[in-house]
Amino acid sequence: MFKLKFIFIFLLSEIYFSLQTGNALADSSVIKVIEMQGKVSVYKQKRSYTLTKDTILSIGDQIRTGSKSRVVLKLPDSSTVRLGEYAIFIIDSQKTGKQAFRSSFRVKSGAFRFISIGSKNRNIKIKVGKSMALGIRGTDIWGAAARNNKDIICLLDGEINVQINEQKFILNKAGEYLSLPKGQKVTTIQKADTHLLEQWIRDTATIAEVKASHPTAKSNILKDTNR
Repeated sequence: MFKLKFIFIFLLSEIYFSLQTGNALADSSVIKVIEMQGKVSVYKQKRSYTLTKDTILSIGDQIRTGSKSRVVLKLPDSSTVRLGEYAIFIIDSQKTGKQAFRSSFRVKSGAFRFISIGSKNRNIKIKVGKSMALGIRGTDIWGAAARNNKDIICLLDGEINVQINEQKFILNKAGEYLSLPKGQKVTTIQKADTHLLEQWIRDTATIAEVKASHPTAKSNILKDTNR
């Protein structure tokens, strides 16, 4: 009897989850999965599901990627978030209006890339690791949390404001990055060369994108295919 009751409750929850997903597919205010590689999970209301392209993400969801996994998310303003392997990405808040989009996310581990699309007014905040807080209004950035005991944020295009505890920085030149060792302070803004940039970007690119990038074309891998 207990087993049957458990199965019944489980089926009800699965049906509810499927209905919620189906209803949201036509909603332009939701976060959608547009590309995947490998094993990716989403934690919703303390339960784990296998992420699929039909999964609709909402506030409070936590996305986790496995070994060699990748996932590309499309935000309501058409911007994209790319996650590399062993990433933990949390959706903290989201508000979509007729003329503006506001949201906040957390990257607890792994590499990510955020790419803004179009000129729509946006106010996006991303917390990287435990201390880095980014204010984004329109740009292309790459970052990583807890990588070799460092949190990293790199500007690829545009401009971002970065706050690390009481420290404040503005990155406005392509290739500028901040590296925060655990338990220390950032001493200076550094500049990444093309080789390092390509290495970082590969961490959020799919296998197909890496193969499509001609080895002699230095900037190919830096281009986002979902623009």
